[in-house]
Amino acid sequence: MSESCRVLRLCVVLLAAASSLRADGSGKQLEVAAPSTLSAAAAGNSQRAELSWTDNVEGEEGFVVERSSDGGNHFDPIGRARADATSYVDLTAPAGQSMTYRVYAVGAGWQARTSPVASVTTSPFQTFDTMLFEGKPPASRLGMAGMLIGYEGYLIAARDRDNPNEAMTRTVARRAATLRQPLVLDIEHWPHNIREHSKEEVEATITKFIRQIGWVRDEWRRRGRTELQVGIYGLIPVPFAPHGEDLHDPKDLAAWKRANDFLRGMDGTTYRREFDLSHSVDFLCPSLYTVSQDVGTWAMDAELAIEEARRFGKPVYPFVWMMYHEFTPDVAHHLLPSSFWRFQLDTTRRLADGVVVWGGHQRRWQGLGSWWEETRRFLAAGPVPAPQPPADLQIDPVGMHLTWADRSDNESGFRVERSSDGKRYH
Repeated sequence: MSESCRVLRLCVVLLAAASSLRADGSGKQLEVAAPSTLSAAAAGNSQRAELSWTDNVEGEEGFVVERSSDGGNHFDPIGRARADATSYVDLTAPAGQSMTYRVYAVGAGWQARTSPVASVTTSPFQTFDTMLFEGKPPASRLGMAGMLIGYEGYLIAARDRDNPNEAMTRTVARRAATLRQPLVLDIEHWPHNIREHSKEEVEATITKFIRQIGWVRDEWRRRGRTELQVGIYGLIPVPFAPHGEDLHDPKDLAAWKRANDFLRGMDGTTYRREFDLSHSVDFLCPSLYTVSQDVGTWAMDAELAIEEARRFGKPVYPFVWMMYHEFTPDVAHHLLPSSFWRFQLDTTRRLADGVVVWGGHQRRWQGLGSWWEETRRFLAAGPVPAPQPPADLQIDPVGMHLTWADRSDNESGFRVERSSDGKRYH
């Protein structure tokens, strides 16, 4: 197995029957119709695929959605829609590739025929340049797209760090309009985590960001640049590395998700549009900076952060840095090994809609080393095939020994998850 990797989930779906028939109360077998008019469409500038179909079934418990990356030769289940549903959004489709889908209804002891297939090609993966190296060529000469970062020093006045500065924010927005580049806002010190701050403090932060984004969009409207997009760095999902919780523990994971849901206006089960920060932005930029020398730890954290960001239904462009973070013991601010760096780039290509390359503060562009050679090869390469899900999962009830068929050669390992109700896996 190569070093390129993705942690895979093993799922078991047990059906009481695999026929296209079901029994009514008298025991007579009734044919179950398949969903019809399945359609698939790419959702804007992201890897989301939006599916819709006609529900021709009564009494189903839900619909299973399957996806194929080889033109329909092999399908794997990717999710389940509720009973009577007529739509589903695939948040995990790989970028710039053609995907084929099919849907079927399931009930107690029966499975309906599959729908006709539908195909869609997702938006291409984008690599953004926000590097700060002295003497760096423009992004277009590097084969990358430009992105402007609105650092907090350019968005808020030193004398009032608790509030956004309208004049400064509009100046940054005009700069993005002149460059015709997307803008990402980077203000990290405002309270944004309900695990550490009061709800009132976080609500105030959300309100400030929404007001600031409004100024940006107003400037773009005045200049006829309404096609430009604005995102936010490092807030959604809430960063988890510094807090020391175990996000593979169900309680810690649930608390982290609640903190993220609060940023999209969810206070428990109550939705409040005026506090939905995710609705105000066009894309999300989680930070995937390296705080551990262990490749597997970084991979697990990256997968979790991107998966969580995808729940918000916006394009996800993670930030990566070619150096170890200052929190990394012994190697802070050292360059990553080239193989580790390439692995990070390949991981974002496989899981996200794009990647933002940052770094180079107070460094010169000359003598970059092997990380840039790997970046050039990454830019020249096509999409990395997604690892295929394992097949033929078998369970030996004596000792609960699991076996399966490995259908990929580019994963780093397997993660086994268990469920007691068929819905929540840990």
